[in-house]
Amino acid sequence: MCRALRALTLVTSVVLLWPAAGQAAGPGSPYVALGDSYTAGPLVPSPGDGPILCLRSTNNYPAIVARSLRTAQQRDVSCSAATTQAMTTRQPFTENPPQFDALGADVRLVTLSIGFNDAELGRVIGVCPLHSLLQPVATSCRDSSGSSGQNSLNRAITATAPKVAAVLQGIHERAPQARVVVLGYPSIVPNDGRSCSPLVQFSQDDLRYFDELLVKLNAVLAEQAVANDAEFADSYSTAIGHDVCTAPGQKWWEGPIPTSPAYPWHPNALGQQHLARVVLDVLARPLPAPLLTALSSVRPRIRSGSKARFTYTLDQPAAVTVSLRRELRGRREGGRCRPPRLANEPSKPCKRLSRVLRTVRVDGLPGVNRLAVGPRRLTAPGRYAATATATRRGSSSPAQTTSFRVTRLKPRR
Repeated sequence: MCRALRALTLVTSVVLLWPAAGQAAGPGSPYVALGDSYTAGPLVPSPGDGPILCLRSTNNYPAIVARSLRTAQQRDVSCSAATTQAMTTRQPFTENPPQFDALGADVRLVTLSIGFNDAELGRVIGVCPLHSLLQPVATSCRDSSGSSGQNSLNRAITATAPKVAAVLQGIHERAPQARVVVLGYPSIVPNDGRSCSPLVQFSQDDLRYFDELLVKLNAVLAEQAVANDAEFADSYSTAIGHDVCTAPGQKWWEGPIPTSPAYPWHPNALGQQHLARVVLDVLARPLPAPLLTALSSVRPRIRSGSKARFTYTLDQPAAVTVSLRRELRGRREGGRCRPPRLANEPSKPCKRLSRVLRTVRVDGLPGVNRLAVGPRRLTAPGRYAATATATRRGSSSPAQTTSFRVTRLKPRR
């Protein structure tokens, strides 16, 4: 987001040309933080590692989240001025490697804060104060982006949606077991349009306009999170009343003239603590378990030595485990079905299941799935039971069971 500040001062312009728990990551589980300067925390004490122009802080929200989760393997690869392109390509000027390089099959938690720079909202921060100086009570900043139907910033926000979707899909491809949290952008300016000029040189309409754009961007991020198997963390509604026009100690976001260590128009230490709380609140909610339904055998009877084929339905991607057992005769004893003893021993007959004969684990997708289990262990005639469960990130669905019969049918001529 640092790119957004180029028009504030010459120094700012130079800096910005160099782009700067339900189940989550437990102790020892890798946690990866991806994002722009709202994640990196430029100038929030104290400087962290990584490329110097990323301006990464040791007290940004990923660091606070990692300490709260006692995560030993935190990988913070956020960088100021990052766009969605920085996920897969080296970021210009900073030499920050592609942020996706930090992902892997071992990762269990990913947080993402991206989209502000793609949506070109820095134009409002950089240009609107100039309009406000010339026309402090007009709508010149809003008008500078074009008519409502052809507003260039609205188009940029809309165009950000597929970019964020591609980022989320890329995360799932590289870290399939990770819980992914998308962090929205906070309420930076007064959402009621009140002005604090000249401290923040925005007209009332400029403030309303910038707030409207933030709300639209957050709606895009929330929509893409839901559509791409991620969770959305709302940092906007809980930040109202702590904007750049509030007093030091109350404000969580610094304006063009910071009153505490932070980059202009970015979170200070209190703001980073707030962002961390928002993420931790999401992680405290349990993940919904995958729902596996409609498990059935394609054929109720199969020939000995043939494959057993099943269909099932999932509501989300999950690892599906199917176990095969054979039905056996038994005797009822104390509420349990036990193996039979002597033939003349009085007992109530019952059906029991053998030990597991075969277990198959596959990756299931949302919707109807098909699964074939090979003929091994399916040679003896009789009735068999197949039990399936779906598991994702530690949450499992209730078991579903179906049965089928193996027969010695004569082969067709």
